[in-house]
Amino acid sequence: MKIIPNNHVFLKPDLNFVDQLYPFLEGTIISPIDRHLMHCTILYSDKPLENFVPSEALYSAKILGAEYWYDKYAQTTDLILHIDSPALLQRQQDIMREYGVDSVYDTPYFHIGVSYNVPPKSEKYRRAFNSFTNMVNDFFRGKVINLSHEAIGSSAGFLQVKQSMINPTSTETTTRDNPNLNT
Repeated sequence: MKIIPNNHVFLKPDLNFVDQLYPFLEGTIISPIDRHLMHCTILYSDKPLENFVPSEALYSAKILGAEYWYDKYAQTTDLILHIDSPALLQRQQDIMREYGVDSVYDTPYFHIGVSYNVPPKSEKYRRAFNSFTNMVNDFFRGKVINLSHEAIGSSAGFLQVKQSMINPTSTETTTRDNPNLNT
């Protein structure tokens, strides 16, 4: 597995919000990610961001709802909270312009991951998912949350990566294997 160094820019949701969210997951078959690893990706860039300087800004986002999301690069289906924020879109565009990188995704789809690589939509999981999304949508949809503590990490997944991006003496192309967050 090859990792693109310093290409994943993300924000952390307010921990008070995360603490409010977790009771909706207790007693379900949904396996949430660790509350301290929850994040919202601003950008997965196609190459490393050299000398990246994280913003100290506080961003706000409106919760649109809970849903399944298929990540075509990681090739996983994840349970997410879809969010909307013009400020996040502006931040993404500013980073791409300032550092001369592009996003690996064609269209921004800002979200907070709740559970990665969820099982197939069997009846058992569909009931748990529907119960979770209904509760979350009733309680959180339309609410505004805060995101901060911008950071950068390295990502892995199924994106084609030129080895020369990692090791300038090589021209080998490899495939990233896993959408892990290395922070």
